[in-house]
Amino acid sequence: MKNVPEGKEHNLSEHEHEHEHEHEHEHEHEHEHEHEHEHEHEHEHEHQHHHEHIHHGVSVIDEEFHFMYISGKKELETVLILHSTGGDEAELMDIARYLFPENPIIGIRGRIIEDGEITRFFKRDEAMDFDLNSLHEEEEILVNRINQLVSDFNLNKELIMVGYSNGANVGLNLLLKGQIQFKKAIAFHAMELEKFDAPKAKLQTALFLSHGKQDPIISQENFDSLVKSFVDAGYYVGRFEFEGTHAIRNEEISAATNFLSLEI
Repeated sequence: MKNVPEGKEHNLSEHEHEHEHEHEHEHEHEHEHEHEHEHEHEHEHEHQHHHEHIHHGVSVIDEEFHFMYISGKKELETVLILHSTGGDEAELMDIARYLFPENPIIGIRGRIIEDGEITRFFKRDEAMDFDLNSLHEEEEILVNRINQLVSDFNLNKELIMVGYSNGANVGLNLLLKGQIQFKKAIAFHAMELEKFDAPKAKLQTALFLSHGKQDPIISQENFDSLVKSFVDAGYYVGRFEFEGTHAIRNEEISAATNFLSLEI
């Protein structure tokens, strides 16, 4: 993807193949969520693997984070993966490796534990609404940890995000506020967390945003607003919508692959 134009939306849904994309890392994502915005909260995460992982990373625990590092060509951009509610640092590893087969990858697990076992990147209150104080605190800690890991492994400081649901929400919120920079971002089922006047994009960033038209968590209005916020801020957005809910589908991965291959 070259010469990314500023402030443009590309509707990938109109051009995507109707058949599902079959790839050698195929696996289903079966997620139930509790509503996660304006009376829409994520349900408890359930994840089934139908094939063994092909990655060979090791999860590492330090004082604050679980993370996983998969080596790659260090001159390439560093891929950051941010999981959904209930996921972990390895949840998106197969998808990230499929999309970016030669890049180094870092997966980070959210620090928040809900109901004793459900992992997240920020807290929700008793009414299951967002705790924005927690969001802002955890965002700052997360950015510092990302920068430290990139430095520790002597990786390229240019980042690519692959995120899903809760993790994608945090990554995009950081990007929109200018607290982190991504060269590319693949965000499955993300939503707008906050309303604010976003600063103009500092980098020519290409964003892939997907949404299921029957998603019980993310309304069409919220998704439209998220896309508009990034277009208005000068990002190039590839928009993909499909007849589905909140689970990642093979056709989304196919659409993301096609988006990354575009000569823009």
